[in-house]
Amino acid sequence: MTISGKVSKVVEDEILVALFDSDDTEITVEYFPVNDDGTFTAEMFLTEGNPLGRYTMEIRYASQAVFLEFFVETVSTGMSPKIIVNTDLVQYAQDSTVTIAGQVPFIEGKMITVNILYPDNSLYKATEIKPNQDGSFKYSFRLDSKLVTGTYTVKTTYSGSSATTTFVVIESTGLTISTDKTTYFIGDKVKVSGTTPGITGSVSVQISNPENKFFSGQEVRSNNNGIYSTEFNMEGQLAIAGQYVVTATYGKQSARYSFELKEAIADTPDIPSAVTVSYADKQYNLPYVLSNGRLFDAKLMQGASLLMSIGNSTNASVLQITIPRELVDARIAAKDVGFRVIVDGKEVVPKDIKKTSTVRTVEISLPLSAKEVKIIGTESVVQNEADSKLPNKTKTILFLSPVPDTVIGGEQLTFTGIIKTAGRGALQNATISIKTLDALGSEVKLASGVTDSNGRFTIKWSAKPADAGKKFNILAVYDGEKNYLKSRSPILSIDIEKPKGVNSAAANSFYVVADKESYDLNETVILSGSV
Repeated sequence: MTISGKVSKVVEDEILVALFDSDDTEITVEYFPVNDDGTFTAEMFLTEGNPLGRYTMEIRYASQAVFLEFFVETVSTGMSPKIIVNTDLVQYAQDSTVTIAGQVPFIEGKMITVNILYPDNSLYKATEIKPNQDGSFKYSFRLDSKLVTGTYTVKTTYSGSSATTTFVVIESTGLTISTDKTTYFIGDKVKVSGTTPGITGSVSVQISNPENKFFSGQEVRSNNNGIYSTEFNMEGQLAIAGQYVVTATYGKQSARYSFELKEAIADTPDIPSAVTVSYADKQYNLPYVLSNGRLFDAKLMQGASLLMSIGNSTNASVLQITIPRELVDARIAAKDVGFRVIVDGKEVVPKDIKKTSTVRTVEISLPLSAKEVKIIGTESVVQNEADSKLPNKTKTILFLSPVPDTVIGGEQLTFTGIIKTAGRGALQNATISIKTLDALGSEVKLASGVTDSNGRFTIKWSAKPADAGKKFNILAVYDGEKNYLKSRSPILSIDIEKPKGVNSAAANSFYVVADKESYDLNETVILSGSV
């Protein structure tokens, strides 16, 4: 089905459309672009497995929502799913490689969106894939070594239609395998290494080419630390371009890893170029040097950020780009702070190369075949223009005190900080929210509190054991009030670790943990948990 409409004022570049069945159970949630004139078109797809009856659709834009109801009375015959998606295995150990493959009806210029969800349905990874001319697609990624176990969902979306599949993550057996790079060219040498659960032993290492034919194999022995390594030359008649799988076998255990082999190409020199961003009646020129590929379709987004697409990128590369401070800048209390950079849904750390009073040049390392880069600051020409129209509002400065680098799931964490006005006076009775940034850079609220007479706040939040293995990018946010402008703190990172004695299945539903592992006689034991 196709839904179209128009928003009266364009403040965000996407609109959310959610579909619910007659039991108000969510079936799917999709995001669709909003055009510059406010118009939008959304395509939703109901499969034969969806029941007949009443459906509700929520169309949400910014802070407003519209609800529609419709009825499905018949099922079309001869309909086949638009998208097919599968994983190469149904079960994977931590620190192993997952390969997703499938088929879509090819449409020129359309990208496939792949979202991989944790067992609690929060976002683990997100990426976009360009399908082949025949509609086939493939995507491989490595699971984290301490990833929470359970059933993961792969959701693919293409031209308004979706398909899902699942896979299970189990704890690693101790046998690992990896290569020194993820992409090679024909004629390169591949270095394979890993660990075994035993101290010493024989490991069989075999490589299969894209046609699933045996390419090469070796028997190697692990050393006294359980480490093994070997090398393969990627040449000969069986060395064809495509995705390769390297498998290690140790007794009855096995582990796999994949890498890509490409046709050898001649090196090309870095070519300086520029991309243009338009706002109102002004154009901003952003010079850049990209060692592999080019930038295009640069846009100024809400939240003081720049979004740019990357084309013709066939290898890992480095981007140096110069950003006018007037367009987007990153400052806290009038001092420079680092930009946040998200590449294909994953955060990377940029490097400041040069600063002047008018521009900043940053260097960003881009992974293989990167498709999109988002540079996030703290202020932009849009916000500064809006602030200039509010002369009665006072600027605010928000600080968040340092927190531990790691937190145990189920443990309570206390956030403290202070907010002041530009005149350095305390701001009392201000509502402060503690938020985290998801893989796409969107803010998710965790907890909130109110400042005291000195402008200080104390906010408590408990990490869930189900979040074990995740990284939380934390910041404090003040959304502003009648006489004061909004402000945000610098970002802090926290890793959530698994509680000892709690397995992943229990962590997703019911758990109890103690505040310590050992106690003295007559000492109080504090138990906490969740149902």
